[in-house]
Amino acid sequence: MDAEQGFCFGLDTTGSFIWEQLKTPISVPALIQSCSDHFDAPEGTIEEDVKQLLLELLAKKLIISSVFE
Repeated sequence: MDAEQGFCFGLDTTGSFIWEQLKTPISVPALIQSCSDHFDAPEGTIEEDVKQLLLELLAKKLIISSVFE
């Protein structure tokens, strides 16, 4: 929940798993691999879903990217 921006961000089971993985620094490829190991879905689907969620979390400023650091 972000009181300043006035929104609450809910996560499904997959999103919650990804959120837990983000508690420690992890590269996008490693995150995709971790999800592939955990979930029974085509890797291409997992990659697309992970990247989409990360972009949403970045846009809402719920995570930061170390790409520019």
